[in-house]
Amino acid sequence: MVARHRWGDQGPVLAVFDLQTRQMQTLKEFPMHDYFIDSFAISPDGASIALSIWRRGGFQDIYLCQLAAESCTLAALTRDRAVDMTPTFSPDGHFVLFVSDRDGVFKSYAYRLADGAFFEVLDSSDPNSWKPVQIEPEPFPPWDGFPDTDYPITPYDPRPSLEPQILIPLPGLSSISLLTFGSDALRQHFYSVLVGFNWKTLLPSYHVRYENRVFLASLEALISRDGPQAHQSLTATLPVVTSLHAQQGLSLFYRRVEEESITHQIGLGWNGSWRVFQNWLELSLWAVTQTRTGQRLWENSLGWRVGVATDLSESLRARVFVHKEDVLVVAIELGATAGLSLGLVWNSKDQTTSLYLR
Repeated sequence: MVARHRWGDQGPVLAVFDLQTRQMQTLKEFPMHDYFIDSFAISPDGASIALSIWRRGGFQDIYLCQLAAESCTLAALTRDRAVDMTPTFSPDGHFVLFVSDRDGVFKSYAYRLADGAFFEVLDSSDPNSWKPVQIEPEPFPPWDGFPDTDYPITPYDPRPSLEPQILIPLPGLSSISLLTFGSDALRQHFYSVLVGFNWKTLLPSYHVRYENRVFLASLEALISRDGPQAHQSLTATLPVVTSLHAQQGLSLFYRRVEEESITHQIGLGWNGSWRVFQNWLELSLWAVTQTRTGQRLWENSLGWRVGVATDLSESLRARVFVHKEDVLVVAIELGATAGLSLGLVWNSKDQTTSLYLR
């Protein structure tokens, strides 16, 4: 026996599924939008079905379906504003038991099929202890459809909620910077802006990042400059696995790096993280092809990074990872609401400590 809720303009049905023929036989069809079958139970002799049905207008009552000639005749056992649900038959088939909140809290009740008497069930194993109660039917409330409203319906505009959330000063050993970031209400757009001045080189610096999550694949654009060094990139990431315990994604990226020469990079990457107890195991693999100014051929390379991340608090995370070049990196990251992480990182290759955005 199955209660089947169908899509489109078809209402729910109560049907029998034959395990041998694998065929579905409909016992009763219900009007669309007027009935919702919450739960049901079959009597011990198989001649009746007790159902908890929600009716449009607000009533959820117990109904009895008498099976005859492969059809179903429906009769209401209760009809009031109380929520009546999870019906079941007594082992002898003389009572329909159900749960109801008619006294303000959920209690068990019984309906005697022989005479229609109701009882409050005090001990399900001892019918003699059941307390008789009066349950009077109420008129079913009329349903005239949803009321007309004049609420304006307009397309979603993310711009009003994209104002910067905070302005953070970031002093350094050789520079001073200001950081701001924000996101829209639906978290479809993220951005961060970092501007500063390096008094050793007497040159300005900036770091601007934007991420768009409107589509299935997220898009990230980044431009940055610190003195003579500049970096621009565009990355598209397609999530493959997203759950509470694992995250995996494929990314395609283009980068332009300005140092002593200009380098163009095109790459494909895979990133995965798995939750192990209270830690995250992280693994990244990527393949890159690149060329430099004045260089005709493209150079191909493979890279990897493996690490472990631990959440020290709701907003603080410690990360330790190793690069392909055997570089050990230790980072302490402060997570922000706009998908931004501000980190303090130590690099074993050059023994330096610095701030970074991710």
